[in-house]
Amino acid sequence: MRLNWLIGGQQGSGVDTSALVFGNALASAGYYIYGNREYYSNIKGRHSYFALTISDKRVRSFSFTVDILATFDAETLFQHFTEVKKVVIYNKSLEGTKVEYVQNMEPEIAEKVVSFLKERGYGSTVRDVVEYLKSKGVNAIGVDYDGIMRKVAEEVKLPLSVVERGKNTIAIGASYGLLGLGKGYLESAIRNVFKNETFVKLNTMSAELGMESVPVMFPLKEIPVKKERVQLDGNTAVAIGKIYGGLGFQSFYPISPASDESVYMQAHQEVWYVDPKTGDKRKKTVVVVQAEDELSAINMAIGASLTGVRAATATSGPGFSLMTEGVTWAGMNEAPVVITYYIRGGPATGQPTRTSQADLFFVMNAGHGEFPRIVIASGDHVEAFQDAVWAFNLAERYQTPVIHFVEKAIANAYSVIDLEELGLDKLRADRGDVLLSPPPDYARFKITDTGISPRAF
Repeated sequence: MRLNWLIGGQQGSGVDTSALVFGNALASAGYYIYGNREYYSNIKGRHSYFALTISDKRVRSFSFTVDILATFDAETLFQHFTEVKKVVIYNKSLEGTKVEYVQNMEPEIAEKVVSFLKERGYGSTVRDVVEYLKSKGVNAIGVDYDGIMRKVAEEVKLPLSVVERGKNTIAIGASYGLLGLGKGYLESAIRNVFKNETFVKLNTMSAELGMESVPVMFPLKEIPVKKERVQLDGNTAVAIGKIYGGLGFQSFYPISPASDESVYMQAHQEVWYVDPKTGDKRKKTVVVVQAEDELSAINMAIGASLTGVRAATATSGPGFSLMTEGVTWAGMNEAPVVITYYIRGGPATGQPTRTSQADLFFVMNAGHGEFPRIVIASGDHVEAFQDAVWAFNLAERYQTPVIHFVEKAIANAYSVIDLEELGLDKLRADRGDVLLSPPPDYARFKITDTGISPRAF
């Protein structure tokens, strides 16, 4: 079983939150998910969307086809109607909306939509798109969003302007209703995301009324979960991998799509773990510093690494360009520092929220002069976690900078993973050759037969 679902809306309208709630509910019901988050490079207004693949088997990538398209605005329907194969959920009150009048839609895309529909004998309204989809065998389900929001506003005693923020949850409820699963999973997912009791009630009621608005079309049953699972995005996988690998210091300067990793760490600077030797519960502290610029970030990480702490920074293309002076210093001074490099579209500031794989040769040759560096490229969430540990081991074993590549498509994608896949029992810290009691004539850069200098701290 495999279903591809997509929800979209204006940036800042709760698209990501909706997808998180929907994905959490399905994961709780025993299904694997893989979600791809695409967002525009602005704070609010432009179109963003989240594609989610649902399966009873492990999912390792998303699909560009859409079985269920969930919309609560007109733009999402106009942007994605040619992709949908089976069902579209749309707002009935927007049937008269013309694509030409959608405020934030790019003119080129609007012109293409008008041309596409005109060539097939249709006008340019939401109603025309719905009629076109029906002619192609797609089930178009109109949901009375306005009526549902008025009913919720009366029940929770809140202004309609506040309740309107929950229209994304109506789309989630309608999508969930198509699957026929028990509403308890969705209610729990809503409660886990919305902590305020008023908003829990608002969103739960919105979702339930959305569920009641649609028939069951893809009946799913609960799947017993026999293995421990985790739900991670790529940024979080790297962050947890670094902490698991012994990270003690992380510096960063905010840049998309790297920032989420350090933000996660800032919220988890104190980590409890069980000592594998004694079984005692211990606390580990990770220092996370937001620097004033990228050069400061790399230099702080290098300085921390020279004290014996496992240290790292995280950045993307333009940020790494500014770090190269520090990277060359680390190469010359054999400083074991890790740089997590989240690849986005370039050149220059490029496309901060779009994925890319174009920077490999740049990183392999970045910096003046010649010095060794190690480059790792992760291919999925499991590798992103494991490579974060491996990067520290390589950096300390060979006393050189390690650049860990994670492309945006992995960083901002969510996946449900069986915990055993992470191979925690096989991951160990390798600190290389360290002199615990350096002799009086200790020479840090002594030439050795192995090519690895003696190291003490």
